[in-house]
Amino acid sequence: MAPSPGVPSARQTWIALSVMFGAWLSSQFAVGIALMAYLLTTGKPLTQVAQVAMAPPVLAIGMVITVLALLTPAIVLAQHWKLPLRFVFRLWPVPLLIYPCAALGMIAVGLLSSSLLTWLKPFVPSLLDPKLMGELGKSLQADTPAQLGFFFVLVALVPATYEELVFRGFLQRGFESGYRPAAAIALSSAFFGLIHGDPFQGLGAMMLGGFLGFLAWRTGSLFPCMVAHAVQNGLFVLVNQLPETHLARDFDAQAPLWAVVTSAVVLAASVAAIWRLMPSPAEPVIAPAIVEAPPLVLEL
Repeated sequence: MAPSPGVPSARQTWIALSVMFGAWLSSQFAVGIALMAYLLTTGKPLTQVAQVAMAPPVLAIGMVITVLALLTPAIVLAQHWKLPLRFVFRLWPVPLLIYPCAALGMIAVGLLSSSLLTWLKPFVPSLLDPKLMGELGKSLQADTPAQLGFFFVLVALVPATYEELVFRGFLQRGFESGYRPAAAIALSSAFFGLIHGDPFQGLGAMMLGGFLGFLAWRTGSLFPCMVAHAVQNGLFVLVNQLPETHLARDFDAQAPLWAVVTSAVVLAASVAAIWRLMPSPAEPVIAPAIVEAPPLVLEL
């Protein structure tokens, strides 16, 4: 399958993927070394590395490093291959009705994936200590509106922007130039899950990535993907602010049957609405370059 003009080929996408993941792994290794050096110089036990890594300032620094490691290679390689960034990253407007459909569909997928993961929990290993996850939740509880805004930017807006640009933008756009849409969505979702590090969390990310991949392919734009992603992550931030109530304690528990059925209906309705609003996958076309004719020279 020949790539569309202005879009990376499948081969270029695999090259970019190797560079991005190499930069990401190197950055994570460097952050780990820096944290261990900090603990050694301050005399703290190395067993506290996870607690230190979950402090909000450290999380913010790690987020910046991750953004640079994943997004910078994509931008640099796109410029090197002379690919228009607006095409590579699907930065195109869509009908306004797409946005509420995308947000509702994402919320429904989130609930369905959470219920499925609860059922799969005995079969899928997790590398994360539940106590550490509890500490992470406490570290993201805001004491002031300004702190809540900071957590919303850190957890919702920043990941929703750079992860969509990288995974549903550069990578999926490139895979679509060499493979069928379903395969391209599956590949981008798989690597999206892999970047989360933990098998259990990665499986949930793959499910969310599948819906976001469909959304990017059908609408031809990352804007609804970013909005849907930010809504999903923003809900996590808001729910994390709840006191120790039944809802807060059981947020990751199996949802009741009526909620699962309702979510399935909402997801089906959202997909049908997006399909109707975008009758065919959007594919912007690059206008042909205007070639100036050489000046006319009259010979006397």
